[in-house]
Amino acid sequence: VNELSNLGERGKFAMHEISTEIKIKNEDIEKFVTSIFGADSSDPLDKVMARLAVNFILRKKSVEDQLNDLAKNHPITYIVSHVMASDEGYPIVKFGPISDDYDKHLLENFSRNLHFQAVFLRIAFEKVRELYTPEQFTEVLLLSPVFRPEDKDYILKLLKSFWDKDYLTTCCLSIPLIEDAVRNLYRINNQTYIRPNDDGGYDVLSLDKLLSRGLIKGIFQTMGENVEYYLRVLLTERVGWNLRNNFAHGINKKLFESEDVASRLIHVLICLSLVRKNEKPKNNDEK
Repeated sequence: VNELSNLGERGKFAMHEISTEIKIKNEDIEKFVTSIFGADSSDPLDKVMARLAVNFILRKKSVEDQLNDLAKNHPITYIVSHVMASDEGYPIVKFGPISDDYDKHLLENFSRNLHFQAVFLRIAFEKVRELYTPEQFTEVLLLSPVFRPEDKDYILKLLKSFWDKDYLTTCCLSIPLIEDAVRNLYRINNQTYIRPNDDGGYDVLSLDKLLSRGLIKGIFQTMGENVEYYLRVLLTERVGWNLRNNFAHGINKKLFESEDVASRLIHVLICLSLVRKNEKPKNNDEK
């Protein structure tokens, strides 16, 4: 399998709604749309999908720099402990001062930044639905070996639900497909994705384990750290959006009716679909 290299340098989900007013000029929207879809929206879908992937993956270093500036300019906020609570009121995570719990604060800040991208992600996907059909999108996704030919009907149903703005169905179908696609990355790279169980057989590794073993980082190379962290924040980190685990345990079910959540999951599928087979044999020195 060929790792997609060099995606390029362009371009607290506490499960409660965040309301804010953002003013965007029409010329800024037009410039953004052109940067994704090309002049006259004429670029091929595979190129559009690659740009969508790159533009909506936050750079971890940029979020770290932002957090450090926030802690410097608003120190009181980051030296006081606070708790993230569930909708039912029990504590999920306790945050100490940033000097003690830097990683938690970084996850929280990264999650917050994903929210602020949401308006542009919505604009991008509205344009996608205007220009392309679910069938066209499915064909491009299936160019990647992380999805199997027998997934075609499943993917098409998923995408039709997104085009129809049935976001609950989109989310319910996306999460298992994403987890299977990550396991497929391990299969096609001849890396183990199972572990022995107490009954003499094997269980599949959790998605959290699969996302933390470095394979994603290696596959996406120069963007690898950003992609790995992005997937963890969205899918498996309790300080992040934690979508996979909330879905599996029936937590915050209303959340999965959200356009922003469905759009993020479709974006994850696009990111994973960028992996392509390497038809060229590798040298011993190549990873």
